[in-house]
Order: sequence, then structure tokens, then C-alpha cells
Amino acid sequence: MCADPNKQAAELEKQKKDFAFHGNQIKYINSAANWEKNNQRIGMGLSRAYSDIYAQAKQAEGIGRLYAEKAYKEAQAGQPSNEGGRSRSWGRNQTLALLAKTSDIENQIRGVQLNKHILGRGAEIQYQSAMAQNRAKLGLKPQYGMPAIRTYATQWERLQPALDVAKTAASFAIGMPGIAEGTKAYDFLKPFTT
Repeated sequence: MCADPNKQAAELEKQKKDFAFHGNQIKYINSAANWEKNNQRIGMGLSRAYSDIYAQAKQAEGIGRLYAEKAYKEAQAGQPSNEGGRSRSWGRNQTLALLAKTSDIENQIRGVQLNKHILGRGAEIQYQSAMAQNRAKLGLKPQYGMPAIRTYATQWERLQPALDVAKTAASFAIGMPGIAEGTKAYDFLKPFTT
């Protein structure tokens, strides 16, 4: 029986696929380590961004409170004492001016709080974008793909060696004297039996 060439080719193909698959697995594991490190770095960046936004908002709020305190002190310093005998609306204009300044300052502080939320949402979007890019760099897990398939010989391919033998035998028979002229196969034995 002849060795099956398809079996050997299939085994070689399987070895190539195995080596390629295991090589890709190692590359993926190495890139997964980088992916994890980058995830931590991106998370640290988000935390720092939140911290910076919070610190800026608190600093702006503190400056606003200082202005409010300064406005109150100026209003109190410029107001003479109420020693009695004055109308009930005495100092009303100074109080209204103080309230207007304080209201402006409080509006600016509220604007800082709103800005803090807007900047926080921007940092979150930047974080999500960086995470998506990091995941895209990682790529897909390695796939083995279709297995190496051993193709079996068809009936015609299995019959081919027998047909080759028959062809060879026929070519020998044509070359022998007597067989080509149409004599029977047992007639060429007659010269030996006499």
C-alpha cells in the first residue's frame, strides 16, 4: 500500500497553524499586559482631571467668598452708626447695594459649580475615548481558524495505481509476438509443449 501524501501535507499544515496560533497567543498576552497598564494610566488621568477640576472650582469659590466678605466689610465701614432718631429707611440704599454685589458674587459661584460639572463631563468623555482607543489597540483574541483538513483519496485516485499496472501489462503484451496478431493467450505456450 502506498503512503498517503495528503496525510503528510495535512500534518504539515496543522503544525503551521499550531505554531502561528501559539505565536499569536503570546503576542496577545503581551499586548494584554500593555492594555492593562494603559487602563490604569488612563484611570489615573481621569482621577487627576477630576481633582484638578475640583481644586479650580474650590479656588474660584474661595475667591468669590473673599469678594463677598470684602464687599460686606466695605459696606459696614462706610455706614455711620444708627444712633436713633432716623427714618426706618435709613441705610437702605447701602444695604441694597451690598445685596446686589453679594448676588452677583453668588451667581458667579453658581456658574463655577455649573462649569465644574461641564468640565467633569468633558473629562469623562475623554476617559471613555481613551479607553476605546486602548481596547482597539489590543485587537481581537487570536483565532485558530479552520482546522487543517486531511483530504482522502477519491475512488478514482485509489484505482489509479491498478490502472497503471494494467497499462504496463498491456504494453508488454503488445510487444510480445503472437499476442498482437490476435492469437489466444494460451497459444504462445505451444512451442514449449511439443
